[in-house]
Amino acid sequence: MSAAGPRPAPRPRRHPWAMLAVLLVAGVGLTLVPLAGFRRGCLVLAVAPLLGALLRALLPSVDAGPLAVRSRGVDVAMLVGLALALSVLAVAVPTH
Repeated sequence: MSAAGPRPAPRPRRHPWAMLAVLLVAGVGLTLVPLAGFRRGCLVLAVAPLLGALLRALLPSVDAGPLAVRSRGVDVAMLVGLALALSVLAVAVPTH
């Protein structure tokens, strides 16, 4: 122990860039829906939760920020399921 007293515990790191990257991809996908067609926009939109799943799987929980809600496995499974559901719906809906 030093004369200055105990050192404060380090603050947990938070990286909002992970969630911002997911939101940016989702925004691009939503923008593409009226501009480039429903299917193309929804497929790009499906990449957003897939990116979130990848970041959640790779980053430590303290660095994942708002992507870390439940356990790592549950978060990744839910995000991959959402990406798969969006992809299936984008392909299944007929375009005219």
